[in-house]
Amino acid sequence: MSSRFDDLARTLATPMPRRRALRLAAAALAAVALPGVGARPARAGLTSVAGGCPPGGQKTCAEQFGKDISECCSRPIPGSGNYTCCPPGQCFYTATTNTCCPKDFQCGKGGCCSEGERCVNEKCVRCDSDKVCGKECCEESETCVNAAKSLCCVKTWNHCKVAGAAGPAGGVVKCCPPRHECCTNRTTKTVTCCDAQHPCVDGRCRCAKDETKCGDGKCCKKDKEVCSRGTCCPKGRENCGDGRCCEKGKCCGKDCCGKGEFCASSIAYSKPKVCCTSNRIIVAPSGKPVCCPRGTLPNDSDTGCCPPGNASCCGDELACLGGFICVRGTCQKVG
Repeated sequence: MSSRFDDLARTLATPMPRRRALRLAAAALAAVALPGVGARPARAGLTSVAGGCPPGGQKTCAEQFGKDISECCSRPIPGSGNYTCCPPGQCFYTATTNTCCPKDFQCGKGGCCSEGERCVNEKCVRCDSDKVCGKECCEESETCVNAAKSLCCVKTWNHCKVAGAAGPAGGVVKCCPPRHECCTNRTTKTVTCCDAQHPCVDGRCRCAKDETKCGDGKCCKKDKEVCSRGTCCPKGRENCGDGRCCEKGKCCGKDCCGKGEFCASSIAYSKPKVCCTSNRIIVAPSGKPVCCPRGTLPNDSDTGCCPPGNASCCGDELACLGGFICVRGTCQKVG
């Protein structure tokens, strides 16, 4: 609850018209008070629920497409009462539909791969057989050094092995650039790449006197950098989680917010947090400040996001004039 008020306080602290600030505050308080298909897949046939598929649907598919060459897929097509008939073992389901796909081409969320493609980490990719490395596909300049770990390495790099690691007789767990030493920590069975200025000592790269240790084998300059979550960042900045350094207090997920922006929840659920300006903020029914997508602005009642200049756009009945109601985001006349 306190974090919600903190978010609202930061929102209200930004420059905005007094009327708009009052609307946002009132809305928040009210909310608190009221607790691929393509690999030449076999042709899919359709049969209806009334046709008896399933159970007993094998008969229905066999009657339509031939005995022993077609079977009924067990799940109905999403949003439909129909079922799919496929060659035996080729029923393939996605979130939105059913289709027929040969076993060797089925790729989970990646869909049904085409001829010449392979399923790599649930993605259909063009990958020659000698480049497949576990769940990865090695680049032309790389070679597979540990299929169990899906590890591809540049051909000219050093292969670092650790006894007892995945793979035969001390598998390769990391590759280091030329003129770098494989520094093995036998306790954690990990490897760090050390250059000539940072020799390997007890499984770690030794930092120079004017440096400080940071994370896995990194050394930060004491007078210029700070260690933030295993990354050397310039002083006054911090690692947002993926190695990117932002000004302190400006991290928003893995992004850096710019001047005049702050971190807010996104109205698009595909990205939970976004950098947002105060003029794109509305208050969700939960009382939480939410950011409208770029190219839209809050409507007059701060209940929805609308394209600029669209007078008929609405978020609830309060946004429409007398005699109109809000239906699916648009003000429509009653009766």
